[in-house]
Amino acid sequence: MTQAMTQKTKQPIWMKTRVATPNDIKELCQVEGDCLTFFLGSHQGGAGTHPTATRLRILLEQAERELESRKVTQASRHSLLDPLWALTSDPDMFSGHKDGLAIFRGARTLELFRMPVQVEERFEYAGRFLVTPLLEELEKEPAFFVLELTKKGIRLIRAEEGTFEQLPLPDDCPPEFELADLTGEHKPEPSQRIDATREQYMKYLRLVDRSLRRILRPVGFPLVLAGVQEDITLFRSLCSYSAVVEESVALSPERFLESEIVARAHEAVTRWMGPEQRKAIEEFDSGRRSVCAELNLIIRAAVEGRVQSLLMTPGASSMGDFGQIVTKFSGEGTTDLVNAAAVETIRHSGQVIILPSGKMPAKVTVAAIFRY
Repeated sequence: MTQAMTQKTKQPIWMKTRVATPNDIKELCQVEGDCLTFFLGSHQGGAGTHPTATRLRILLEQAERELESRKVTQASRHSLLDPLWALTSDPDMFSGHKDGLAIFRGARTLELFRMPVQVEERFEYAGRFLVTPLLEELEKEPAFFVLELTKKGIRLIRAEEGTFEQLPLPDDCPPEFELADLTGEHKPEPSQRIDATREQYMKYLRLVDRSLRRILRPVGFPLVLAGVQEDITLFRSLCSYSAVVEESVALSPERFLESEIVARAHEAVTRWMGPEQRKAIEEFDSGRRSVCAELNLIIRAAVEGRVQSLLMTPGASSMGDFGQIVTKFSGEGTTDLVNAAAVETIRHSGQVIILPSGKMPAKVTVAAIFRY
């Protein structure tokens, strides 16, 4: 884990910024024109370290020079950068903090997001925001559910942004097997020769599954099961939720602390390959669709809305002249081409999938599956 899961606590004003969600990233990808992106690392304090305000000023000076060299007018430069200069006077920008900060500034956009994972300190000016570090963060610090399942009771936990909380169960979900009203639940097939107690327990698990899917499905987070193996096996056999992590958290009949369960579930989620990842790899390898591993061709297809899935390894990057690849952006200049492919893919409702290098098809760093 990159950081311990903790109960939610109060944070300094500027650190109340949240971790970017997939929807946040989609919105950032819709922004075009003058896009400034800043990534700042954590500040733990102590000798030899510089406050975030000081390091942001250094990046803003770089941005000033870059915008001037790109012939951006003085009025536009002030409009873009003045709100960021104002941030450097915020007292909280001088305090210590364990997380980094991502700042996205466009003509009508100013968004700040917390970065729990380690991030390279950098600034970029382009025709789109630099979002690949946010996409990689989602993989390193995934959001997920944990269902602690025992005959003595169940708990549903939601873990997100390095914190966790126990969620209230729906009214029709009995918290304990003993309290369940199982009249009206359908019976197992006659071929399932199970004793009466197990039959009743299966009815209870069906009731739990039906009740919780109203919470799980709209969000789509991975679900980790925690309990004794027999209970987990039974629930898997009837669970209707598709994003259940194969690896579970084995518990003794006695309950563990929530923090320990969540920590072990986090490790399971980071090792998990979801349905979308498996499907994309299968489609690439099967040849049923048109696929490509040449970055320039991928970029052109992404701009045209033809990329269904973009597969990339963590840290994949390639600097180049975007305007030479897509002529309608001839004045843009040098930018991160992998990020450009990712933004254009998301902008046109495609998906970007981060895969470890060992799981990438064709042993490349970037690949795409085309819609047509």
